[in-house]
Amino acid sequence: MTAQLSFPSLSVLWMLSALKALFAAGLMAFLPFSTMAADKFESFVDQARGQSVYFNAWGGSPAINAYIAWAADQLKVRNDITLIHVKLTDTADAVSRILAEKTAGKTSGGSVDLVWVNGENFASLKRQNLLQDEGWAFSLPSFTYTDSAVLPALISDFATPTDGLESPWGRAQLVFGYDTASAAAVTQPCHLILAASDKMTPLKQGRKLAGMIPHSTITEIAGAGHMLPSEHPDAVNLPLAQFLVL
Repeated sequence: MTAQLSFPSLSVLWMLSALKALFAAGLMAFLPFSTMAADKFESFVDQARGQSVYFNAWGGSPAINAYIAWAADQLKVRNDITLIHVKLTDTADAVSRILAEKTAGKTSGGSVDLVWVNGENFASLKRQNLLQDEGWAFSLPSFTYTDSAVLPALISDFATPTDGLESPWGRAQLVFGYDTASAAAVTQPCHLILAASDKMTPLKQGRKLAGMIPHSTITEIAGAGHMLPSEHPDAVNLPLAQFLVL
């Protein structure tokens, strides 16, 4: 997801919503988007024209870098905003830089306008009050097309409520296949730990795989999502330890 920092000018930060709108289009509604919010958004678009925005994001994937470059071109053409991709090796570096600027008393004109964060870094930024302190993400026009009931990760990052302080800007999905004949040939003990509320690896698929592996056993963890070890570490570790000492 992307998060706005508390230091840069509000107009530039809100204009980055246009970038997210390009990325996030094509989902379904979470919160109604009011006329007042729409008017406010457009006013920030007008104020941000001609400005530059520094987007700190991991730079290790040529495909993602090309995607960001394409979006930057679109942002420039549509809104006259210059998006500068600051390529990071480790997002924690940007978090440390933001914290250092705050510690030094720099409360405006910071070097990071927008940052692509994972759950761990988002939680750190939120805990230290380093994020824009209003729920800006819920007022983005594109957020109308999201559905948090279907995809709870839109409003919770590694079990940390986003409170509208970060916005999804892209989504990927992987499909894993398995060989039923190979599964049936497994002779080693096998224990599957399944998350009951996992949207990416549905519970029924885990049960189906377990049914193909002879003498396999299952632990199902109620209320757990895709990030099972992070969300419920104790519930994962206990059956895992019990299985390993058998």
